[in-house]
Amino acid sequence: MPFQNEILKKKSGGGWLALFGVPFFLMGSFAFWAAVMGNMKTESGEPMAPLIGALISSVFILVGGGFIFVRAGTIIDKTGGTITTWWGLMGPMVRKVRALGEFDRVTLTREVVRTDKSTRTIYPVRIMGNNDKVTWKSANTADEGRVEAEKISKFLDLALHDSTGGEMIIRGADHLDESVADRAQRLGEQVDWPELPAGSNIEYETVGDSAIIRLPKANANALATLMVIPGVIMLGIFITAFTTALNGGLDATPGFVKILIAGFALLFVGGIAAAVVFPLMRMGGKETITASWEGIEVDRQYRMGRRKLRIAAQDLEELQLGEMARGANSFGAKVTDPSSPQLKAFLSAFAAFSGRSGIRVRSDEHSINFGGGLSAEEQRWLHGALKYILVQRPR
Repeated sequence: MPFQNEILKKKSGGGWLALFGVPFFLMGSFAFWAAVMGNMKTESGEPMAPLIGALISSVFILVGGGFIFVRAGTIIDKTGGTITTWWGLMGPMVRKVRALGEFDRVTLTREVVRTDKSTRTIYPVRIMGNNDKVTWKSANTADEGRVEAEKISKFLDLALHDSTGGEMIIRGADHLDESVADRAQRLGEQVDWPELPAGSNIEYETVGDSAIIRLPKANANALATLMVIPGVIMLGIFITAFTTALNGGLDATPGFVKILIAGFALLFVGGIAAAVVFPLMRMGGKETITASWEGIEVDRQYRMGRRKLRIAAQDLEELQLGEMARGANSFGAKVTDPSSPQLKAFLSAFAAFSGRSGIRVRSDEHSINFGGGLSAEEQRWLHGALKYILVQRPR
């Protein structure tokens, strides 16, 4: 029998997903019973055909039952040299076994999943070969995905190909925990202090062994207002419609069904409210970076909150430029700084909100983006200055 540390297992399904499926399953079961008994009515008040009602309610039963009962998983067996994927009801029913030798890398990517009504960003971790691939996990954040990707890369001793920052970064399994400073010294990189772009409003000073860099505020008030207004309108429309339906249109609905509907409505309202509050919290933000050969500390102060984070130099594994500073937007097209000051201010504010065009520092436990409101030239200066400070440490 293989040793336990030579086998890595992952199972999905159950847990919170099962709880999420319970309301669908119960509502579908109740509606199915009502349809079979002939108690389901159309909008005009006429009795609904039992077959049609049963078919409609079966959709809810299947969705809820899928969340409650369906399980899936992946088993990596280094001793046996196999990767097994499976799925089934409450346990393995269908299996597919692949040879481990067919795979030569682990990938971490950023992908946007679009549906008819929404979009969301995921970070899939995959074990890749020339002719096949196995998705280990689809993480909700880059940090969560990187933790899983590094775990698989080290376990299989395969290189990690990370493209979540907009460019492909390849790290060998034995270099995944290497700091920015150690990597630069291993590769023999020559790092020089950059020249601050003319007309920049960045302020910096040295205090002992540290450099304190104060970034100008991102003029995001107008953008925040534009983002808040649609959310407020949607929130008002939804609350009005739901209140009207609950008071007048659901009189014949059983009490427990009303409670379930109200619970879903509250979740939806909470999501819209968060979309309204988030831009307000980001208004008037200013950022101060304190950097030395011992690490980087970022202090982000907003009108409605503050975040302070420090990453020690030996733990700081990535220091990345955002897409704007590298000359590419979110769609991969080349961009240049606009000549219009108003457009430039708007794009800088948007970049500050999106978090995709600033500097990113990361360790295994933490990551933070900053400098999104800077121009591309200023971002490149900040990146070069921070790297110089980290690499030129006392010997």
